[in-house]
Amino acid sequence: MNLQNIEEAWRIKCKGVKAQNEASSAQDVQKELDELKLHYKRLKEEHDTFRDLADRMIEEKDKEIYKLLDDNKDLHQSLESRPPVDHNGNHYTRMNPFLLPLVSTSIAMQKQDAQNLSTSAAEQQILLLARQQAQKEEELAQSQWHILALQEEIEELECENRLHSQQQREANWLLD
Repeated sequence: MNLQNIEEAWRIKCKGVKAQNEASSAQDVQKELDELKLHYKRLKEEHDTFRDLADRMIEEKDKEIYKLLDDNKDLHQSLESRPPVDHNGNHYTRMNPFLLPLVSTSIAMQKQDAQNLSTSAAEQQILLLARQQAQKEEELAQSQWHILALQEEIEELECENRLHSQQQREANWLLD
C-alpha cells in the first residue's frame, strides 16, 4: 500500500509538471504570436502612411511637371509674339529689306536655341522626377514584400499554436 501511495504521488507530481510545462510553452507561443501581430499592425500602419506620402509626392510632382510644361508653352508663345530685336535692343521695324531675311534667320535660330534649351531643361526635370518616382515605388514594393513575409510568419505561428494545442489535448486525454 505504501508503494502504491508513493507511485500515485509521483504520478500526480508528473502530471502537474507536464501541465505546467505545456501551459508555459503555450503561453510563450501565444505571447510570440501576439507580438508578431502587433509588429505586423505597426508595419501595416507604417506602410499605409508611406503609401499616402508617396501618392501625395507623386501628385505634387505631376502638378509641377504640368506647371513647367505650361510655363514652357507660355515662354514659346511669348518669344514668337515679340518683334525682332538686334543686340542693342533696337526693333527691326525700319530695316533694309535686303537684310530682313538674314535677321529673320538669325532670330529663328535664337528662338530654336531657346526652345531646345527650354525643352532640354524640361526633359531633364521630367527624367529626374521619373527616377524619384521609380525609387519610391521600389521602396514601396520592398515594404509590401516585408509585410507579406510577416503575414506568412504569423500564419506559420498560428498553425504551430493550433498543433501544439491539439497535442496538449491529446496528451491530457491520454493521461486521463
